[in-house]
Amino acid sequence: MLGIGGILFCKVRVELIMDEKIKLYYELKDAVEKQTIIVSFKKKDGDMRVMIGTRNMDTVNKVCGKDLLRMLYGFDKRANAENRNIPVVDLAIGEVRTFSIDRMQGYQLLGELNDQTIPLAFEHYGKVTNFVQEQVEKLKSAQSSGEVADGLISKVK
Repeated sequence: MLGIGGILFCKVRVELIMDEKIKLYYELKDAVEKQTIIVSFKKKDGDMRVMIGTRNMDTVNKVCGKDLLRMLYGFDKRANAENRNIPVVDLAIGEVRTFSIDRMQGYQLLGELNDQTIPLAFEHYGKVTNFVQEQVEKLKSAQSSGEVADGLISKVK
């Protein structure tokens, strides 16, 4: 019997996990103010998605050629530490999107991009996207054939 000590331990562990997620939220939100991130996450409908995004308006203007600052601030009103959603400009589509720390599968910070590193970042984004798609297909194949598919989707860090 675990008793009160076991229940207390479980509650403390849940709080630690939440504290770690909130800490990661603030670390990533701060990082993407200047840096670009490639993040893989499960969408609400369960599909996997890979996104290349930033909150750095210099990068956004170079890549997208439009000012999305107001739209980004609009998303800030409903994406916050409480729901652990981070709004960024998705550089691949030129629109503001959010990703959730809770559904994030992996991420990689690319640093602050410039004219020389933007093409390299998109090349890497393509490779990560292909990798994730391949892993999802392997997982679907293994599930449909009844095979065990542990560890097919790995973090990209």
